[in-house]
Amino acid sequence: ETGAIDATPGYALLAVLLHCLVVASVLLAGRERSRQVALGAAVVYTSTFYLPAFATPEMGPSFVPLMALALALLATELAAPQAADLTHHTSLLISLALFALFALVASLFSTSPSESMTWFLKLLTLGLFMLAAPLVIRTRAQWKQMALLIVAMGVTVPVLLSTAKLAQLSWQLGAWVISEYKMGLTELGGANLIARAVLVGAPLSVALATTATGRGLRLLWWTLNALALVVFATCQSWGGVIALALTCAFAGVLVYGARWRGWWQGRISGPVRYLLYAAALIVAVAGLWGLIQLAPQTNVESFNGRLFQFRTAIREIADQPLLGVGPGHYHVKS
Repeated sequence: ETGAIDATPGYALLAVLLHCLVVASVLLAGRERSRQVALGAAVVYTSTFYLPAFATPEMGPSFVPLMALALALLATELAAPQAADLTHHTSLLISLALFALFALVASLFSTSPSESMTWFLKLLTLGLFMLAAPLVIRTRAQWKQMALLIVAMGVTVPVLLSTAKLAQLSWQLGAWVISEYKMGLTELGGANLIARAVLVGAPLSVALATTATGRGLRLLWWTLNALALVVFATCQSWGGVIALALTCAFAGVLVYGARWRGWWQGRISGPVRYLLYAAALIVAVAGLWGLIQLAPQTNVESFNGRLFQFRTAIREIADQPLLGVGPGHYHVKS
């Protein structure tokens, strides 16, 4: 019953259509645009729409074609007559190299090396695309095209499929079901992945809405953002809510941090400042305690499972303090 009610309407047909569109784009692209089209194909196949096939171990080594595509992109770009200057991406190269080295060592000394190596290669594939993106996409127009594709796959597709699901359930069970149903389309990875995809793509989606030219185009973008907000709410994802709160707090610090600090230091005296620090700490601890008390009542299975994993993770750190149990293996260990 749960699988049926969470099935994605039209998923198989849309997957075939998207795949055919990608194949047609690759075949019809000229030499000058071939690298951009290849990177766009990677966006499609690593999106939430295809992510279960990429991330689920039962699907096999589905990352292999993507890794080959990433390596081909880098090799083609660096071999081009006007190759990108890697000196502009030194920090990115160093970060990726250090991450890959540590993840490789952790995988080799994992309690299950074969499973950890699979996860390592998947993470490395995404890292290679992260490196390829600024090398392949250089102009403002190309970045905007990539932003459109990211929003299309990360926001528009999940939002449209989720909206179709809500409309289907409303027609079959009544409009009241929207307030009771937790969005968790199985083919898209469940509530948390949908909420994350919508949340990560939201800044680009809002930016495209604010910079759109023409009233009709702006209305279309803001309608998409409004539907994304509805879908995000129906996911009822604790992870999404926490991520949204932390993102807003971080953005607030970046925008208003200097002004707030100047006001704080200029108007609040030493003793009062420390009292306010203590009060803020008490409120934060009380809020966290309240959430811990509320969570088991709202989602018993999810909360208790995570609580068990958190406790097990502490034991894992004590048992393997240096390298851990290996990438992708914590759930097996717990």
